[in-house]
Amino acid sequence: MTRQDTEWAIRPGRHGAAPEVTIVLSADTLWRVATRGSTVAAAAERTHFDGAHGLGLAALALVSIIR
Repeated sequence: MTRQDTEWAIRPGRHGAAPEVTIVLSADTLWRVATRGSTVAAAAERTHFDGAHGLGLAALALVSIIR
């Protein structure tokens, strides 16, 4: 993934493979899950997954800010 202006662009992997999952969620949902202001289950209800749903759920388990 690379940031392009106001969006993220998804490119094929090194071997030309398509993404296993595409995740579409709002910036607010991402912020809440990344800071543990929301559970993965609650964030998943507000997220669209195209592809490997389990992998998408695992991505929502990220923590980017530790309090």
